[in-house]
Amino acid sequence: MRSGFVRTALCLLALVFSISGAGLAGQYDFGGATVNIYWHYADALNWFQEGESKAHLEWVEKEFNVKVVHNNYNSATMVDDLIAGVMAGEPAGDLYVANDQQMAALARQGALMPLNDVLDASYFERLPEVFRNYTAQYGVYDGTLYGFCRHYQPPMTGLVWNKSFFEREGLPDVYELVEAGEWTWDRFREIVIAATKDRDGDGELDQWGFVSAAGDENDLIQSFVYSWAFTNGAQLTKRVGNSVVFGFNEPEAIKALDFWSELRNKHRVIMGAGYDKISKFGEGNVAFIAIDHWWMHWFNANMEDRCGLTYLPKGPDAEEYFVPGTILEMWVIPRNVKHDPKALVELANALYGYTAPYIDIDAFDQEFIETFANTMNLDDQESLDWFIDASRSWRNRQRADIPSTQAWQTFWDAIGSVMKGEKTGAVAMAEIAPVIQAALDEEFNE
Repeated sequence: MRSGFVRTALCLLALVFSISGAGLAGQYDFGGATVNIYWHYADALNWFQEGESKAHLEWVEKEFNVKVVHNNYNSATMVDDLIAGVMAGEPAGDLYVANDQQMAALARQGALMPLNDVLDASYFERLPEVFRNYTAQYGVYDGTLYGFCRHYQPPMTGLVWNKSFFEREGLPDVYELVEAGEWTWDRFREIVIAATKDRDGDGELDQWGFVSAAGDENDLIQSFVYSWAFTNGAQLTKRVGNSVVFGFNEPEAIKALDFWSELRNKHRVIMGAGYDKISKFGEGNVAFIAIDHWWMHWFNANMEDRCGLTYLPKGPDAEEYFVPGTILEMWVIPRNVKHDPKALVELANALYGYTAPYIDIDAFDQEFIETFANTMNLDDQESLDWFIDASRSWRNRQRADIPSTQAWQTFWDAIGSVMKGEKTGAVAMAEIAPVIQAALDEEFNE
């Protein structure tokens, strides 16, 4: 699905190329030095090779008196490689795209440049509205700002609902429930149970209430259930005084685990293993599919049925809808980079068109919305309204908060045991709490 993101990014870059001109670039002079920029997108190496994009790069290089070189890094070794470079005093790159887990790992090791004194209030005022919250909240790790915005739209988890299926089955209109503030776990449960049927009487289900596009082994949907818990106010970790404490053993999370264990094991509403989930949903035999919003383009383009995109329902302890964002990405700067960090931030702003004056931020916000609507094949205004609100209000699932890979796997396996019906949520979380807390104590607590 990344190709969809790249197409969107290139459409928005056109706004930049159309208004390239003198901005704040003249304040910074790299003295003809080379700035190495590291991405994980292979496509990034080809973004400035011809036409308007090439001319834009040439303009940026002239204004900043710099040579820009794009590079790719190996995602599997990026953290270790960057730390090694910083420790040796010679990081390979000057700017890196990093996801939230990479940023957290690098920050914990002291490998990143703090940006609290680099990104002042004027920086945020120059960002398009849709991205202001992004940097202010998710460029921060443990109270220090390390990342700055790169106009990355993270995958946001929503529910695609088959509106035609709902009409055939006489099920309630989800948009009406959302509008009335009645889109809750209880209403969701009622719908997915009512939608799950053996239509031909052969003893096997052939119509389901729900499927998750996440490819967890044996369809235990751990990653979705993890996201779902945040719709009830769950926290993976929390601050208690000066300590970081495991939080998924609290009632808000346990209710989510038990909710989905019941739906999977008692009511069998989840389409089982052995199916191509997206294609099966496309056949019109499933009420809901939980999926990252980037996939929305596929459904209305390939199905006879019409589909809409909406929120995950509110849990019993929540007062508002929660839109989980996953795989956040920011720009980060190595701690001992030789260039002025303010100059590097401004170079990125000018090159990729992140801020005014290199873009018209009001026009950008409108173009951003229109581009999504056009590329996602939206069928109704409510889907677009979801996207607009989600883009401004999504929140991270805190995946970077457990630093140990082994501890994270322990956590994941525990969710799996609940989904298999082997344990209750309370028992599973109580069993692993000491292991997770030990990992948190080692990393964060004295």
